[in-house]
Amino acid sequence: MKKVRFLLLIMTLALMMSGVGYAAWSESLSINSIIRTGELDVRFVEDTTGQGGRGSEYVIPSMRIVDKNEKSHKVEVSLDNMYPGSWAMFKIKGVNSGTIPAKFEKVKVEFSGDKNLLSYLTFQAGVSIDTDGDGKFDKVSDFKGALSDLESLFNKSIENELKNTAMNPKNSGTFVLGVPFEKANDIEKKGIKDDYIIIRMDEKAPNDLKQKILNFNLDISFKQFNK
Repeated sequence: MKKVRFLLLIMTLALMMSGVGYAAWSESLSINSIIRTGELDVRFVEDTTGQGGRGSEYVIPSMRIVDKNEKSHKVEVSLDNMYPGSWAMFKIKGVNSGTIPAKFEKVKVEFSGDKNLLSYLTFQAGVSIDTDGDGKFDKVSDFKGALSDLESLFNKSIENELKNTAMNPKNSGTFVLGVPFEKANDIEKKGIKDDYIIIRMDEKAPNDLKQKILNFNLDISFKQFNK
């Protein structure tokens, strides 16, 4: 690009000098250009591999993309009828539908409602990234612990393992939130690995936690990827 600009400058000077002492003929050249900015747009999409969620007996998990008719940036998950010793699992898929490469930046988790439940809830999760849409995961990360530590453990995973992994644009790069397949277990003993986000309730949870509600919001932010 610098070479092109330099040649244009020399050509312009030459034309100016050749006009000295001659008739005032003139000529002009014009260049019309348009600059368009790209779009960073990572959204949730429907996944037929189990996105609806499953749970132990009597537990009722559900999940829905809230604004899928516009830009699918929000998912609501409900895990109803949890009890001591129970578990529930769900899986979420996202895609980079923008025009520039994207990568994970950070997550923020906020809890509200009956926070006493946090002492008795654990999770197992992870991220699997298909950078170019070829159906193969190019980068995976897994993490688990107390649900109250979800934010710090997720961000640690991004910083240590995911921060330099790009998802290509135009619906090519995708990610799945769930335990990576090679780390997953067969929870239901059906011969199938359960590569979901799994939340468990401690068997020692006391009776005074009956009919309680805990809300948590997981906010994931992305940024453009620069090589």
